[in-house]
Amino acid sequence: MNGGAEQQLLEKRLKELSDRSFVRGIYTETDFLSPAAQAVAERLQRSADVRSLSFFGLFPEAERNLAVFGKEEELGYPYAPPIDCLQITPRSDKFGEELRHRDVLGAMLSLGIKREKIGDILLDGKIAYAAVLRGITPFLLENLTRIRHTDIRLCVMDTLPEAAKKEPEAKVYFVSSERLDCLCAAVYKLSRGEAKELFEKERVFRNSLPALDPAAVPKHGELISVRGFGRFRYLGIKKETKKHRLLVQAAVWE
Repeated sequence: MNGGAEQQLLEKRLKELSDRSFVRGIYTETDFLSPAAQAVAERLQRSADVRSLSFFGLFPEAERNLAVFGKEEELGYPYAPPIDCLQITPRSDKFGEELRHRDVLGAMLSLGIKREKIGDILLDGKIAYAAVLRGITPFLLENLTRIRHTDIRLCVMDTLPEAAKKEPEAKVYFVSSERLDCLCAAVYKLSRGEAKELFEKERVFRNSLPALDPAAVPKHGELISVRGFGRFRYLGIKKETKKHRLLVQAAVWE
């Protein structure tokens, strides 16, 4: 199925959920939406094709969120997001390895879980926190026992620890330009051709919106997400070398 057909199906689903919420007087929600899908929902709201839209994720700044239709002032009761926060820790700290976003996500997907059932994944050394839809929590508690070479244990957290929300320390990278494709190549150790392919496949997002121009220069503080790799916040130029190479900074979630 091509991108145009997928977007049409998404738009149809969003309109159906909005109408159902209005007619039945209940909250309705999607699964976790990517930044691009959230942008579609926001566009439909601006054009009045959907009503009473809000987003809910693991924490206020989450990248992946549920699109929810219905407001407390309209329905008379608060919305309770069906989201669990799973803490993932090694069974043996001595033999545990630092977790990466792609490893945690890959382990879940290998169990047959669909991507849209999983929200943000945050890392803190050997510990990870993952947002999942509550319906798949029992399955994960029973079946997710290993990530790469590490035996792990899961527990459901009441809230996401504040430490997990902190942005990582800034790292520095040498680039020839502040272009988005150059930055993605440097951060994720890709060739320029591999970075270009990410844009062609629409896997790069800038402040939650699709980044279609690889030559665009992000502003200081903008959040860049690369599907399948993670995300980083661009922190600008630190200095320029005598050979006109740029030393730039970025806070990278890996």
